[in-house]
Amino acid sequence: MTGTLMYAAISTRPDIAHAVHYLASNMQAPTQRHMQAAERVFRYLAGTKALGLVFGSRNGTLVGDSRGRRAQVQVDVCAFSDADWANDKGDRRSITGWVAKLNGDPISWSSKKQRVVALSTCEAELYAESAAIQEVLWLRGLMEELGLHTQTGSTVYGDNQSAIAVSENGVKGERTKHVDVKYHFVTETVERGDVKLRWVPTTQQQADIFTKALAAPVFLRLREQLMAC
Repeated sequence: MTGTLMYAAISTRPDIAHAVHYLASNMQAPTQRHMQAAERVFRYLAGTKALGLVFGSRNGTLVGDSRGRRAQVQVDVCAFSDADWANDKGDRRSITGWVAKLNGDPISWSSKKQRVVALSTCEAELYAESAAIQEVLWLRGLMEELGLHTQTGSTVYGDNQSAIAVSENGVKGERTKHVDVKYHFVTETVERGDVKLRWVPTTQQQADIFTKALAAPVFLRLREQLMAC
């Protein structure tokens, strides 16, 4: 059951990504509660069969010939990143959530537990931001191979101002110097101009749907921003 849901979550249904992550993380010793959760996700899918990804509905005339004949057309690659700090009460690891968009359409996303225990919200957000930036850089390289020009400086949206400040100014001070060195590439990427960081309020953070269970009104609003009937 979880494998079936996982296929849908990574293909066309980003709205169930966090629920599937929860189910997959309890595969070794599932209980009746997890079975009920899986059945609830199936009922949700059965009631939203018309929901899916519609490519091109948000980009107007921005998309050029995929064979590169319109070389001057610029493709916009952006991403939203978020983290729910210390979400798991068992090991206190945070949940990373991000979604990458091509001309406004979601093409890749992730809901995943972080490998290390973050000591602050800023650190957890930094790890999520790092994962989103890696995806953005990969997509920019893919667009270049396909002969499509990406706009200068892809935007990564986050709702934590401390993480954005650390990313732009470097890891400094007693409270942040413990962050792993490999995440310093975020600052280097920003300095090169490949990525621009922008703050968005939590109410507009589309990646929030990948980090935790949300109230129905919030879930439906974020789902509408990601998907279309």
